[in-house]
Amino acid sequence: MRLVADTSVWIDFYRNPQTRHAQRLNAAMEQDDIIVPDLVLAEVLRGIASESQARAVEREFRHYDIAEIGGREHDARFRAERD
Repeated sequence: MRLVADTSVWIDFYRNPQTRHAQRLNAAMEQDDIIVPDLVLAEVLRGIASESQARAVEREFRHYDIAEIGGREHDARFRAERD
């Protein structure tokens, strides 16, 4: 079964990987069994202060299937703000 994790789970994963949700996400990541909504990707990237770290996280996310649910607009706005 594929996992779709909300933004809050990804934040937990990066800040405190010992939480129950972060551990479940990590297990799914090891099996490449994740779908990332484009809006979640945009929200996670928006919370990263460093451009280089944001690029690294985006590369990691792009390893998984990205589901289009309307985040392209947010992603474009986010990129424009960073530039």
